[in-house]
Amino acid sequence: MARIIQFITAVLIALTGISTPVAAQDNARVYGTVETKGHAEVLAKWSASSKATSTKKIDYAAKSGYGGGGGGSDSEGDAGSFDNVAINYGEIADIFVILSNTTWQGGTVHEVELSPYGLNVDVLAVARGDIIRLHNKTGNAYTPYLAGTGDDDIQDFNTMEPGSVNDLVVELTGDLELGLDEDEEEIIIIAAGEGWKSSRVASGGAYEFNNLAAGDYGLTFWYWRLGSLDRKLSLKPGQGAEINEVLSVDRIIK
Repeated sequence: MARIIQFITAVLIALTGISTPVAAQDNARVYGTVETKGHAEVLAKWSASSKATSTKKIDYAAKSGYGGGGGGSDSEGDAGSFDNVAINYGEIADIFVILSNTTWQGGTVHEVELSPYGLNVDVLAVARGDIIRLHNKTGNAYTPYLAGTGDDDIQDFNTMEPGSVNDLVVELTGDLELGLDEDEEEIIIIAAGEGWKSSRVASGGAYEFNNLAAGDYGLTFWYWRLGSLDRKLSLKPGQGAEINEVLSVDRIIK
């Protein structure tokens, strides 16, 4: 009996010795908050020019004129207004916090629906190798594509029959658009990079990346209408790193 107990004890010690260091390597985390703010001088200018009218609150992400299914004819060409109404920066919904690591290969699935009312997603941050799972919930056939800024930055996909689902594997990086050959108004704005994992946050909201291995990471705060801020960090085993950030016109657009 004593020998059996000793054997079981030795096995438990061996297993503990194997598992504990691995767990310690994978329990680091990065967390914090992110918010957007307008440029003080720009906001003052809008205020002065619209004293006679009350400021309206809008969900700018839902009404984005640069793609997003909202149509672009009425959008302003700056980072601050729509239909002569100041953006309510406190209500911006499509902020992305992106954590990157050179060892990550992508493969995350992003669900997107195309209904008779249009695409249900306006903006995405994805990695090369991620999958955009597009559900065609309409009665029409559509042909999706991904396009970048270069002449050769194009990915064509098979035509989707009504009711079908296509997995679009992202092979490009950079500033992209997911569009449909049959409907040029339906566009998703996409930022794509190597080894990315992203979290969508509303202004003032919290983000968190858990179960991270010790090592070096990139951290990007991105709102498509403003641009991005980049940080670098090095995590130790079990470390919790709190990083809060503010996106504003004057910090990003110099």
